[in-house]
Amino acid sequence: MSAAEKNQNGGSVEFIKDTGEAVHTVVFVGNGAIVDGSAPLQSALDRWLVNDKSVPKTVTNLRRRTSEHMHLLALMSYKFKVARGLEYNKWRSNKSYSTATFPEVILTFLNLRKSIASAFAAADLQPRFTEEIQRLIGENAHYITTNWDNGLWTQQNVSNLVHLHGRCNHADSVVLPTELLVEDTAYDFIWSNEAQARALMPQFGSELQSVFRFKYQQVLLQGHDRAVSWLKSAKRVIIWGYSLSDYDADLSALIATHSPASAELMVINPDIRVFHRAIGLTGISNALHYDPATDTSVRLC
Repeated sequence: MSAAEKNQNGGSVEFIKDTGEAVHTVVFVGNGAIVDGSAPLQSALDRWLVNDKSVPKTVTNLRRRTSEHMHLLALMSYKFKVARGLEYNKWRSNKSYSTATFPEVILTFLNLRKSIASAFAAADLQPRFTEEIQRLIGENAHYITTNWDNGLWTQQNVSNLVHLHGRCNHADSVVLPTELLVEDTAYDFIWSNEAQARALMPQFGSELQSVFRFKYQQVLLQGHDRAVSWLKSAKRVIIWGYSLSDYDADLSALIATHSPASAELMVINPDIRVFHRAIGLTGISNALHYDPATDTSVRLC
């Protein structure tokens, strides 16, 4: 990565904003904090599964199992992970292994990821910054998100930000449900960079780079490291717009592992159950729940 692609603190310009200010408040921003935040994903899945006749039945048949878009995407990304692992194992067991293309399920999934990224990039999504939410967050907060949209990235009042799961402007960086960035590092010891990958399997070209996330692996891991550093230093931890369900396992593990017990916890969510989950994850008893739907607050102690 060139110097032009880094900010003054060594972070990726595309995934990290860091002014170097002291950390006081860390805000985790989920999809529920974005107005119509799930609409691009829903439209991309509907268009891809319903209208694209080139998509194989092994993929479209998943549509019969669920109409809930995040669950559907989680199933599909899991199939993708298994398929790419099988291809890697074939190469390891047969060094003369050669094929003109990846299996259909891998190539179609890469097209889906591009379609999802394009849908989010085209959407003008904005965070739900009401006056009360802005007051609760305060100034100079450090934001961490797993969202793919540009809503936070374009906000003038957001100077410190980490996109943990990539951003829609770079389709190959997008980390989907059931994907974990750390899994990509398992392939590092043999496919450590694009040049080596092309030498080993030149017939795969750019698809190989996309499948194993060569271009973005290190900068995304750097973002995770920055998020851990911020969270460890936080005096206030705010969780806004996350359900803390199984689809948020990556984020939940981060919060549970690194949240300071001495910090103040705030959960912004209409669902009181998320407040209870956050307390259980962090062990923080100095906690406040704010329901933006009713504009009411409840403090644990």
